[in-house]
Amino acid sequence: MAPQLLAVEPRNLPKGQREALIRKLQETRRYSEDPRFSLQVDIDNYEYDPDAFSVPSFVEKHEEFARNQLLALLRSGQ
Repeated sequence: MAPQLLAVEPRNLPKGQREALIRKLQETRRYSEDPRFSLQVDIDNYEYDPDAFSVPSFVEKHEEFARNQLLALLRSGQ
């Protein structure tokens, strides 16, 4: 970050510089709290017309699918 930006009170900066400083400070804080690179995957699973339904069984089965098949696919780079 440019030291000259920090030498002036943020409230006294021109509007564009003030907002640029705010964005830069937010990015710096975000990067210090989280890794720079991440991946978020949203997987929607469903059971079509089940005879019976067990939430724990459903979660375990679909977690196993995500871990063993989807993550393996992501790791392979294909």
